[in-house]
Amino acid sequence: MGGVGFTFERKLYFVFTLLAAGTVWLTKNLQRSDSGRAMMAVRDQDLAAEVLGVGTTQAKLQAFGVSSFLAGIAGAMFAFQQQYITVEPPFDLNLSIQYIAMIVLGGVGTVFGAVSGALAFTFLSPLAETVGGAIPLVNQLTSAQQATVLLSLVVVLVLVLEPLGLFGVWLRVRRYFQAWPFRY
Repeated sequence: MGGVGFTFERKLYFVFTLLAAGTVWLTKNLQRSDSGRAMMAVRDQDLAAEVLGVGTTQAKLQAFGVSSFLAGIAGAMFAFQQQYITVEPPFDLNLSIQYIAMIVLGGVGTVFGAVSGALAFTFLSPLAETVGGAIPLVNQLTSAQQATVLLSLVVVLVLVLEPLGLFGVWLRVRRYFQAWPFRY
């Protein structure tokens, strides 16, 4: 198409990018809806939400259904990309820790945090493997272990210095530029 060859991987990339953009759109719209507000109220304080008239059971079931639907789509995407499924190598404790690290790095409880954390983690992993060879005690580990150690340190630093993750940094930058020529 136009001199550019579309391999299976490129086609998959564009399909997955569209699915990811659709998921972000869906979650942002759900977050702004009455059901989304009910889910957030139940998440924050279920007793107070119930006093205000929110059906906590219904909100929890809706949240479970939506998250199960999105997890199913992610699993189908993974299976389509792998073209075969095995339980042993990819689904281990390290993968679970990586997902938690992505969420903490980006900012817990926000769509922006999930997306920015995944992008940051994807860009920081090869960098951590490269830098890990230059650090004296860390260079004795394998490259995957080096990346895990360095990214764990980054996550701990983010938790200590900026508990809201990249979302907190984004909020500070946005607040600065909203009042930019004038300092109050």
